[in-house]
Amino acid sequence: RGSGMAFPGHVTPEGVRALAEYRYSAGSYTWLDIKVLGPFWELLAPFIPRLVSPNMLTLAGLLANILATCALLAHNVFLRGDPRTKFPCHCALAASLFFYQTMDGVDGKHARRTGQSTP
Repeated sequence: RGSGMAFPGHVTPEGVRALAEYRYSAGSYTWLDIKVLGPFWELLAPFIPRLVSPNMLTLAGLLANILATCALLAHNVFLRGDPRTKFPCHCALAASLFFYQTMDGVDGKHARRTGQSTP
């Protein structure tokens, strides 16, 4: 205990100081973010009622992914990967991923619109 390390053998005191001083900064945006997704999310944000929490949008996307994953598991376990249901199941998964990405993007726009975002 007297070694002066926060997590002996893992993080040095210098590392702890560096963690305390660390500030996150988002990466650069791609042309897809700027030209396509950003405007798409800006278009959708006004349709979200102001009473809805921005985190609820991301949670809704997560729940869609969980349900789609359960459908895929059911497809593989109970239907034994039946070729007749494979394509619709994969389409549902793709749609749920797009829905999650959209809800995650719209939540930021909605948070700024309602004054609930962090600086």
